[in-house]
Amino acid sequence: VIKRCHRVLLFLSSQQGIGEREAEMIWGASLGKHESVQKIVHELLCDMARSQSLEVLGVLMRLMEPLKPSEYTLQHLDLLRALAFHLSDGGGVEGFEQQYAGLELQWKLVQDDVRFSVPELHSICLKYFCETLETPECREVRSSYFGYCVKNLRLHRSVPPSLVVMTRLLQATAAKRKRCEFGQGMFEGVHDQHELLDLVIADLVHLQTTPFDGPIATPRGGEAPRGDTNPDLEVGADGVYTRLAHLDHRLNFLKTLLELAKTEVSTGQVDTLWDTLTRLPATEQQRNRGFAWFEMSLQGASTREAMMPVAEHLFTNLLCKGDIAGQSEQGFTLFRFSMKFVNWRKGAFHESNEGDKQGFVVKSFELIGTPELWEIAVGAANDAVATEACIFLNELHQSLSEALHHRVAE
Repeated sequence: VIKRCHRVLLFLSSQQGIGEREAEMIWGASLGKHESVQKIVHELLCDMARSQSLEVLGVLMRLMEPLKPSEYTLQHLDLLRALAFHLSDGGGVEGFEQQYAGLELQWKLVQDDVRFSVPELHSICLKYFCETLETPECREVRSSYFGYCVKNLRLHRSVPPSLVVMTRLLQATAAKRKRCEFGQGMFEGVHDQHELLDLVIADLVHLQTTPFDGPIATPRGGEAPRGDTNPDLEVGADGVYTRLAHLDHRLNFLKTLLELAKTEVSTGQVDTLWDTLTRLPATEQQRNRGFAWFEMSLQGASTREAMMPVAEHLFTNLLCKGDIAGQSEQGFTLFRFSMKFVNWRKGAFHESNEGDKQGFVVKSFELIGTPELWEIAVGAANDAVATEACIFLNELHQSLSEALHHRVAE
């Protein structure tokens, strides 16, 4: 009946002809029925939500709250999104206390202790939550939810979804100002961007020093038996994110924070990041993620400013004093760029766009990192790395300035 009367029910809804009793009856028509029937009912309720009174929306919200996460389907999440959006419009109604009930339920559903029947529903729910939170009607509670995310970060729980939410809120705040301005109660849970940076780094250390006890994810999203399988694919307590995904979420948020907040990375912070990202990881893939992040931070126009004070320390005291012979290809890519960058800042390199010197010109024989580069070229265990080091040495020789060429001839 509901399927055949879909348009009629939508018309009645638009004319306020659907009350609380009728809404309960329509909802009840899906209980215990086949998934195809549930889909029809929930899609109807979702379409009706835009024209319903707050009282009817409140009834539907009350009917959804007892559902177990394992009972949720995509249509349930679509309906919850519609309810969350339209309920948030009720802030101006006196005595209405359910304005953010839908938003609160969405937040609960993306926490670590929730298990959907299909893992993909987690990312969909998180996406819907962020979209709802970014609406003008939810502006006054954004700071509170930022505080909830910070609390999760301190407790090392529900970290990936919390970082996604914080990223969206930082980007929304910086949209007009180009930079995030902490203070004035805009972001609860932290005093300033420096405290937030310390907090994320501390959580990153916790991630890299805490074993995962979850199953191993297979390429198709199932589970594989534990044993000699890839530890990068171990799933965390959330049951959704692998260890590598946990790492990527933290590195992406660090990049966002360096881009949008006026903060500089300190020597102590870069030392901790270096140990955590390149020495603690158990796999080469995790270490390469770390090398790539450092290179990105130095290369990016929006992140370089934050890394500028520690760039030379990173190269001379960390890269050059590390495991030179065991350098990976990604590690050498960072070494090569850092050597160019540090020597350019020292005035030993000069950018050029002329003739065969296009790219850069070497203006000094006293390049920082030259002994280590030679060591990599002759002693690297990885043949590809040794070859790249030889090519780089040749590039440096070919890029000598005219004055240095004369000195070589002498």
